[in-house]
Amino acid sequence: MDALRQQKGATCPLTTTHDFTPLWQAAAHGNKDGAELFLNKNGVGPDSCDGYGRALLHLAIEKGYEELVELLLRMSPDLESKDLFGRTPLLQAAFHGEANIVLKLLNVGANPNTADNKGLTPLSWAVMNGNYKMVENLYEKGARLESRDHKGRTALLWAAIHGKVYVVQKLKEMGANLESEDNDGRTALWWAVFLGKVDIVQKLQEMGADPGPRDKLCGTPLSYAVEKGTRW
Repeated sequence: MDALRQQKGATCPLTTTHDFTPLWQAAAHGNKDGAELFLNKNGVGPDSCDGYGRALLHLAIEKGYEELVELLLRMSPDLESKDLFGRTPLLQAAFHGEANIVLKLLNVGANPNTADNKGLTPLSWAVMNGNYKMVENLYEKGARLESRDHKGRTALLWAAIHGKVYVVQKLKEMGANLESEDNDGRTALWWAVFLGKVDIVQKLQEMGADPGPRDKLCGTPLSYAVEKGTRW
């Protein structure tokens, strides 16, 4: 298991079988007082991890236990500790749509631009969840709008793919590039047309997205619309 953790990029120290200890059982059930009682006893601190690379903070975030998160943050945990998926606590919070916890982590200095094993950032996950407030908080704390994952997709591309109209509009207002292309040369408009996201297509057209750029198969958003027999 430890070899797998290292291969996948988990960064926190493994504490053998500790996920069955009273501390981890308390944390798993959101028992803040119980967790506080056992923390730092027998050498187990907030940064020890289970076999999946999850620190206590990851677990508290995954369960949505805000009071336990606050307790752990007061103990100055490693905010850049990664689990098997390469997710830091901030990435974990964004992935699970925990907007309040995202803000708490940002306010204590969590890096908004750390990417997971797929190259996805907290902003990517916030966009996919359609949580504009989370997107706004990340942007205000320095999240880069044009960060690309391993497929070359930016936050705007993910917003278009997932049909998040309001988020698409707000990302553009923040300065996102409408013509950003992924590794296959596909723009937000291309994806919106291809996936039949009519409201996204209309919004992108209103904002001036170019229907002409060709992907690696020489297709344009317009050509795909014609092929589908779609009128926007």
